[in-house]
Amino acid sequence: MEYGLLGTPNTAMKNFYALTNDFMTGCGSMQGWRPTMEDSCTIIVTLPQEPFTSLFGVFDGHGGGVISDFVSKNIYYYIVSDPAFKEGAIKNALSSAFMRLDNLLMNDSVYNKLQGGSTAVVVLIRNRSLFCANLGDSRAVAYVSGEAIPLSCDHKPLLQKEKIRIFQAGCFIEYGRINGDLALSRAFGDFKYKKNNRKTLSEQAVISMPDVMEFLITKNWEFLVLACDGIWDTMTNEEVCSFVKTKISNNITVDVICQQLLQKCLRKEYPTPESFGTDNMTVIIVVFLDNVCRPYLGIVQQGCTVSSTVNFSM
Repeated sequence: MEYGLLGTPNTAMKNFYALTNDFMTGCGSMQGWRPTMEDSCTIIVTLPQEPFTSLFGVFDGHGGGVISDFVSKNIYYYIVSDPAFKEGAIKNALSSAFMRLDNLLMNDSVYNKLQGGSTAVVVLIRNRSLFCANLGDSRAVAYVSGEAIPLSCDHKPLLQKEKIRIFQAGCFIEYGRINGDLALSRAFGDFKYKKNNRKTLSEQAVISMPDVMEFLITKNWEFLVLACDGIWDTMTNEEVCSFVKTKISNNITVDVICQQLLQKCLRKEYPTPESFGTDNMTVIIVVFLDNVCRPYLGIVQQGCTVSSTVNFSM
């Protein structure tokens, strides 16, 4: 093994598929060349007592997969239990849930000793409103009117608003990384960058306050893609959306599309330290059935059972 990678990639995949009256969703995950799997994801097709609300999330761990796994299994409960959620203030609920969950981890005698952390990109859909909250460089993109529309912004240390906060918290940036180490400026965990006693939690070098964007889903929205940087480092937003669109046009279901996308992004030859396609990879695709071509709708529903409430994490 060189560069901390396996001699050959682990191409075993974990997959999930669900169909509702409104959308079809699937996900896929592959360890790839990395010695361990640090990604996690969650899909809740229909929230309990919220028949028109769904949740999707991808979490990319670094320095281990403990925090990403914990967040994927608990973020839903923190969102729906937040007082703002019960009042219908979804953007506030998402921000509060992210920070409360991170604060729990930071004050836990076991989790606060971990050196790693996790990105997060979470999409909550309620009726026709879509809310996207993200930390780090996992990303969500929508395919709308034939264009790839970013739903999130990657949090990198060299972004001006991130850079100012990092410097004011007493850290530096080297090679595009905080203290020459961390390539993200927002994340769950990474508690060694959250210990400046003169700064609030939202003023630390690394913060868990997400950017939250709100969108209206119209008839021009065909599908969403949520994925970790193992996908986005290999393909652009436009390339991913073009790939998915072509597969949908060929009547391929989303679980298979996820598998094919992972295979396309995986580096086939033994990598160098600079190679892309070596990271863990996780992707979720959500297709809005009312907005895609009718032949596809007929193909995917044939022989399928419509799902109601499904809570899936991996």
